[in-house]
Amino acid sequence: MRPRFETEQDRKNEQELCDAVAEWLAGKGYSRTFRKMPKMSAVDFAVCNGSEVTSWFEMRCRTIPSTQYKETFIDYRKLITMLEWSSWSSLPLWFVVSYSDDVIKAWNIGHKWRNDVTSIKWLYRKNPRDSQDNAPVAIIRPAAFVLIRDAFKLQNA
Repeated sequence: MRPRFETEQDRKNEQELCDAVAEWLAGKGYSRTFRKMPKMSAVDFAVCNGSEVTSWFEMRCRTIPSTQYKETFIDYRKLITMLEWSSWSSLPLWFVVSYSDDVIKAWNIGHKWRNDVTSIKWLYRKNPRDSQDNAPVAIIRPAAFVLIRDAFKLQNA
């Protein structure tokens, strides 16, 4: 079995990201609670209105600025697993990415996800943690994302 690399700091960062997304949803009139899914689930969070699950969320906290790369990616195996998971319900499926420069963006994956994936590439990490760290990734077109928070705009407001 592959070791898990998630640290306590990773979980703290993920919770801060959930809080920011919950604030964004509240601004749109949706009061929701993020509930952490069990380990090895297809998604990170079930988002609930009371006890009713209303959507699924996968969160990524990147340690790079949003301007470092033009492309955003998701592990291809993860995407396929998430799509399979979500195919059993009509609930929205989201992929949310935060960056070190306090930018947060979200992709509502939906049924037209193939239109948003521009290519599949092989990812070579500079410092792979294990032999499975280099793998295929789906490249997502920038226009597919909704901007949740832009630190540049906040600083200049």
